[in-house]
Amino acid sequence: MKKITILLCLLFLSSSGLFARNIGLNIDIGAQYNNHQLHEFQTGINGFNVHHILSKHMGGFHLDISYVLGKNWSIFLDTAFSFNKTFVNDSLLGFGYTFPVKRYFDIFFGLGFGFGGSLFSYKLAATSVSDTAAYIGAGFELKGLLMFSDHVGFYFGVQDNMYAAVSGKHKTVTGNVKTEVSRSKSDLPDMVNSLLLKAGLRIAL
Repeated sequence: MKKITILLCLLFLSSSGLFARNIGLNIDIGAQYNNHQLHEFQTGINGFNVHHILSKHMGGFHLDISYVLGKNWSIFLDTAFSFNKTFVNDSLLGFGYTFPVKRYFDIFFGLGFGFGGSLFSYKLAATSVSDTAAYIGAGFELKGLLMFSDHVGFYFGVQDNMYAAVSGKHKTVTGNVKTEVSRSKSDLPDMVNSLLLKAGLRIAL
């Protein structure tokens, strides 16, 4: 009920014209689907390259903030949180350009520096295991914007972050015995990819 009340207040303020002019700040909040992939590259005994992909379907929510610099260019920061018996954070900081298509409908495309991390937990007999990893890389975002007014609208799009896993921890708990060690490079994936499908509400201030 509280969320509905806040949304109705924003719609009222927008339609009443109390926000006389935009300051160039856009806030996008919504849900996403994340296909999170761990890639491993090896060379087989026959000399052929072997590519293993471990993937998981995940869901979650995200918050995207952008500031218009002028002439349709903007700087943006996106952060997404995905869950499915695991936790993944995907963030993207970069620059983008908005292509006006028609009144109240635009297309945004941006490129940026990606960073994030993951926590995978599972059980091995009586032992609880958790593996964490930190990621850095790059990504892009493509988003369609349908504005109902100058201040409130709807968006949908895709974001793809590709990373290298740079560090991590391996933790085990068996009864009262806890251990924690750094993960070696061979234990980390060679490449990580998060493909997100996003949709939600835009608020332009």
